Amino acid sequence: MRTVKLVEYMSELGSNIQTILEYLALNKEHFVTFVICDPLGKILIYNHLSMKDDGSIVNKIILNSEEEPVEVVTSKPTLGMFEGVISYSKEIPPSDEYKDTFSSKWEEIVKVAELNVNANKWRQANIL
Repeated sequence: MRTVKLVEYMSELGSNIQTILEYLALNKEHFVTFVICDPLGKILIYNHLSMKDDGSIVNKIILNSEEEPVEVVTSKPTLGMFEGVISYSKEIPPSDEYKDTFSSKWEEIVKVAELNVNANKWRQANIL
């Protein structure tokens, strides 16, 4: 039998994935990042995920030594990618636009998604 701890972790992860997807869906300029590091912790690859108008996820890969990103459309992000986004976003500062408002990129993602999604639902409910 599975543990309650595993079930709770998956529930939280699912909620966090929903937040990331809502954040990406709100604006084509929104992106989230996860990194791939060597065993010593040096960042080798930056992965910037964004969403196209059709809902597909685009992964712009930037090698640490390169300037130009390589764009690869990924139709099925993995749980590991989302876990990486959450972990990395908790470690880095927010966007310059929100540097005085939030303590981390993750806090920015959560609050921007929450406020905008709720505002959209409220507007839709009052228009219909």
